[in-house]
Amino acid sequence: MQLIVDIPRTPHRYLSPNRSSRLPKMAHAREVEKARKLARERAETLPLTEWRAALQCTIGSPRSMSYELEWMVGWEKGHKFVDQDNLIAMLKSYQDGVADALGINDKHFTTRIHSQYRDPEGEGLMRLVITPI
Repeated sequence: MQLIVDIPRTPHRYLSPNRSSRLPKMAHAREVEKARKLARERAETLPLTEWRAALQCTIGSPRSMSYELEWMVGWEKGHKFVDQDNLIAMLKSYQDGVADALGINDKHFTTRIHSQYRDPEGEGLMRLVITPI
């Protein structure tokens, strides 16, 4: 059973590990908090009770399982694609927010980038597919 979380934006450039050293640290911290809160809110709107119940019936305790997180990122108009290492780092705060919503320790997550593409609408969006392993 998979859980799909759609997030209506792409990571802010301040979340990149390659950001300028001249960038104020508080600007980075604000963006981390915004990303975590947005991901938590998006994950909390999903039918988590049914998802947890299905996992419990088929596999065991959802808290002790491992999960694969597969990201698809549709970049907005004018944004360059990012290499995979940096993108994984940029998505860390979103993963923390999802972990908060699910009540799972994020050490059980294995992250991979499925694809990066240009969002045809030009707005930018992300899709996270969570699969128990």
